[in-house]
Amino acid sequence: MAVVDDKESAAANAQLKYWKRLRQDLEKARLLVELIRKREKLKREEVKQLKWLEQHVPWVTEWMNVMGRILPF
Repeated sequence: MAVVDDKESAAANAQLKYWKRLRQDLEKARLLVELIRKREKLKREEVKQLKWLEQHVPWVTEWMNVMGRILPF
């Protein structure tokens, strides 16, 4: 009886470890997706603002070209 209980206990512990690890991995993936969504949202807003500037302030495009040659980013 004790051997069976030990095997069942070991199997239950192994299964619990598996589910805990899976939960942790899924949480990490969820957090990464959330960060990517935020980054993409900021990028969309930046593009939207740049397009507005290009339409309403004509010299901005030339200025951005000059700054692109001067600044390394």
